[in-house]
Amino acid sequence: MKAIQILKKKGRPIIASIPIPKRAPNEVLVQVHYTPIHPADLATTLGAYLEKPIPSIFGLEGSGIIVEAPQQDLIGKPVMFYSKTGCWSEYTIPTVYSLIPEGISLEKASLLSVNPLTALSMRRLTQGKSYIINAANSSLGLMLLRITKDQNPMCIVRSLSAKNEILKYGIFRIAEATNVEFKGFLDFEKDRNPCYVGFDFVGGQMTLELLKYIGYGGTLYIEGNMSGENINNLDSKEFIFNRKRILGFHLNTFLENAKTDYKEICEIPSQFESKIVEVFKAEDYNQAMSKYLKAMSKGKILLKFN
Repeated sequence: MKAIQILKKKGRPIIASIPIPKRAPNEVLVQVHYTPIHPADLATTLGAYLEKPIPSIFGLEGSGIIVEAPQQDLIGKPVMFYSKTGCWSEYTIPTVYSLIPEGISLEKASLLSVNPLTALSMRRLTQGKSYIINAANSSLGLMLLRITKDQNPMCIVRSLSAKNEILKYGIFRIAEATNVEFKGFLDFEKDRNPCYVGFDFVGGQMTLELLKYIGYGGTLYIEGNMSGENINNLDSKEFIFNRKRILGFHLNTFLENAKTDYKEICEIPSQFESKIVEVFKAEDYNQAMSKYLKAMSKGKILLKFN
């Protein structure tokens, strides 16, 4: 089968011809139709995010048709899925999957796994309380806000246009990181309505700022590292005396609720949709990745395999 692989650390992906994977008796084999590009895919090419075994296949989620399954009645069914082993390929064995309800296209369904499952897992971590979120106007950030807007989240953005986008949801606790009053606003909000859970999609030195505004005994989850920076000069007092924690967030460790979460996603898919900017043929992946890198905030780019 055709697959997009990386053959060395920090190497450029290439199209390779590899065997179709063999499924275990309890697994399904899916013919992949659409799969999106994620920031993690771009970061992996730079060696800045996920250490993958070499060689490995890119891709985290997608949609397609079941071609082999334990139950005969599953064959031919359209599915959306998440894959730990990669899915920028003509076939894949999903880690978790769900049948696609009527009325949802394969294109839209290809984006209904990673961010929706992540957003629902994060909502669970907030326990219904207020939280602070960095890069709140990202695709994942907006999705989380849509399903938790009644929890009065504290949002950090980097532009007035991003702030205006969040205001549409009726959320008003928004701080612009580039504004001179940024830290003063967060100090005021910390005293007025402290957050004990935070989500950071950016990483780097901004993580230190977020940690200051987490309440006593709270936890800051780092989900991404869009900054490409390391975290330097951590203040040990935050951990010793204020009992705060920094934990990594990776979807692989939150999949035990996937079946229940997929049910909610299928019931209200509009809450979890992401904008599709363009669809590229799989062989045009280099062009697709370049376009996504330049216009990441505008929406998602899909690769079409079948």
